[in-house]
Amino acid sequence: MAMFEICPLCRHVREENEQNYCGCVRKDYISEKDFIWADERLAGVALKLMDKGFLVRACLMDEILPRTKTAIRIHFDKHYEVESLFREMPPDWHTETFTPSDDKSFRHTVLVDYLEWSDSEEDMEGELTLTISNLETWVEELDGEAVKAVLTLAGYPVAPITHKPDML
Repeated sequence: MAMFEICPLCRHVREENEQNYCGCVRKDYISEKDFIWADERLAGVALKLMDKGFLVRACLMDEILPRTKTAIRIHFDKHYEVESLFREMPPDWHTETFTPSDDKSFRHTVLVDYLEWSDSEEDMEGELTLTISNLETWVEELDGEAVKAVLTLAGYPVAPITHKPDML
């Protein structure tokens, strides 16, 4: 599957090897390191979460060897300690806290669903499609203004945090 990069400012979506950068990069409003990585099947979820006020870092799908599970992970740029935001998630979805091994001071929240592998590739694709669709529906039903208000009151930014190239 292809990976996409999404500009957090203008929401331009491009394939990772495509040279069609958005104007934000050309005008030095943003650094390439600020782009959000998303599996092509999760780019829509990333955009919807961003529209609700969440700071998304990456939307990835990983096979857990030896091909027994697929992990769908939505990484946020912040460690959201507001449980009310993640109530009534679709079945099997939950949050985890991720701490990169190289920086113990930086933690962030991850939405996760682990899908068990079925015997057929066709069944697995159907399960992936249903799981992603359930998550998209949940995100669509979130009240964007309420989410932004809760995040703001809890001290979280709702606008993308960017790094101008001269700041790197």
